[in-house]
Amino acid sequence: QYLLVDSLCIIQDDLGDLKKEAATICDVYRNSYLTIMALGASGDNEGLFGKQYPS
Repeated sequence: QYLLVDSLCIIQDDLGDLKKEAATICDVYRNSYLTIMALGASGDNEGLFGKQYPS
């Protein structure tokens, strides 16, 4: 069992590393049991669920 955080495992601003890792990352996602993606946040500092506002 493994946990992959691609923003930590892949150097995001290095095009060479992105190209190298992109070749294998699709196999990781294809063979994963569960994939969670944080799409709502505009940056890493907003966390998994984006900004939270009190009600």
